[in-house]
Amino acid sequence: MKKASVLLPVISLVAGCMSSYQLPPQVNRAEFYAVGQNPLSGATSRSLVVHAYSNEDCTLHPFGAVVVKTFQLGSPSEITTNNTYVSTDEPFHFRASFGESRLGQQGNCQIEATFQALAKRKYKAQITVKESWARCRIQIFDVTTGQDVPVEFDFPAMTCATKTQPASLNGGGGNVLWRVEVK
Repeated sequence: MKKASVLLPVISLVAGCMSSYQLPPQVNRAEFYAVGQNPLSGATSRSLVVHAYSNEDCTLHPFGAVVVKTFQLGSPSEITTNNTYVSTDEPFHFRASFGESRLGQQGNCQIEATFQALAKRKYKAQITVKESWARCRIQIFDVTTGQDVPVEFDFPAMTCATKTQPASLNGGGGNVLWRVEVK
């Protein structure tokens, strides 16, 4: 678990260098955004990055990798990405990486899901931290009407392995405590 937590800042930096997920004009689309929730206070920053894949084997999507991302200083209990568009011509498989930094501590959670978006609808992926970063859960909602209507989705038992991360328990978290000396 330490390896995943230590890699979170690196993943966030690399995500800035990865190609953005962009739909060609002819592709049917739906709006999409993600929300990360953690009721614990005291963070110095929180981040949320969503990557698109073609399948559960983590084959990078031909439309690009980084769907949306956000970074906020401080300890808001909820962070929200900007709205973007995802293809409705195929199931949308994605990985959300939600993390935070504190003085002497980092926590993160990676979670994957697949759902079928419908054209001209709006969807929210809500990632919620549980048990002080020991795990997280995901819910996907159709929010077109302003109400959170649950959407069915597939939730693989394990995340897929990538070049920078081994496969791990889907929704599993990690926490690293750093020794800090004040002189």
